[in-house]
Amino acid sequence: MCFVNKMENKFLFKALTNVSYYQINQKQLDLIFENNADLYKEYTLKLCNALRWISIRLIESYSGSAFDRLLSTLIYINKTFQNENNIKLNHREIASLCGLSRETTTKELNKLEKIGVLNSGYGKIININEEKLNEMIAKNALLNKLIN
Repeated sequence: MCFVNKMENKFLFKALTNVSYYQINQKQLDLIFENNADLYKEYTLKLCNALRWISIRLIESYSGSAFDRLLSTLIYINKTFQNENNIKLNHREIASLCGLSRETTTKELNKLEKIGVLNSGYGKIININEEKLNEMIAKNALLNKLIN
């Protein structure tokens, strides 16, 4: 289990679908990729994309304001759950993902709700307005550079 800000973070290492885990040695992996160039390219692109998101999250975790950290987390949530109509995460769960206190997260979420980036109810995000979220990204120079 992973803890951020002394709160359990149940979202790290959680798959959205059923997965199987296999472990192979380096020689077997080299052989698979030698025989499947397209597979090698696909996994390299996935790895690069994942590393890009990790770098965004790290930069925001150490240098960003609470607002920037929350915005970065909402981008991550929106991309992760893009096929779901309603995202039901409470403020404590979002705070855990951001590394912020629940109180700060609630304050910043209220600001975003006032400008129409998201709708919430009973302490949970119900819907993220992707168009408004993209406007916020455009206004945030660091996130805009890293994402685009």
